[in-house]
Amino acid sequence: MKQLSIEDRVLERLAVVGESGLTKAERTYWLIWNLEGQANNNGLEGFIYNCRDMVDTAVQALLDVGAPGMAGLLLEASRLCNGSSANESRIDELSNQFTDYPEDLSVLLDSFVAANECQFLGPKTNLELWHARKDRGAETAPRRARENIDFVQEAAIDRPHSSRGCPECGQPVPDYRETCKRCGYPLGKENTSSSTPGGSP
Repeated sequence: MKQLSIEDRVLERLAVVGESGLTKAERTYWLIWNLEGQANNNGLEGFIYNCRDMVDTAVQALLDVGAPGMAGLLLEASRLCNGSSANESRIDELSNQFTDYPEDLSVLLDSFVAANECQFLGPKTNLELWHARKDRGAETAPRRARENIDFVQEAAIDRPHSSRGCPECGQPVPDYRETCKRCGYPLGKENTSSSTPGGSP
């Protein structure tokens, strides 16, 4: 079964337990993930104004994973974000330096996750994620399945290409598909020589 990305694991935990329920390592990872996404889209100023109460903990999170240069850039930008237009050019400069990655954040985060694996408590596989979403009442079906689809007709089309049915809803699942198109249940691909309807392997 396909392993989940660490982002998906942490985001599912966040959905279940909230920010206060995350372990220290999960919170560190989530803070940096959130900061990085906002910095790349709206600059450090965007993160600082959207998440003012998280700035100090994000600085500490960067220090915890071994990125003091990036922590210093965020800290300086936060001190300059006081509404003065005189600081805009320096804040932009700090944002550009941050998103140029003076430290290899990807490598640092991978090392941090490996060193703290026991603190990452979210689902590890697509199947575990599917069950976790179902247990909390979240939608599991693919977006297309929520449209007006005739699944009886779909079953007739898929049955010749399916050696299995979905254990959750019974819909035939073609061997070339990894998930049930009706409920999203992740079965993985079958190890067969079955072809797709177009004849491709």
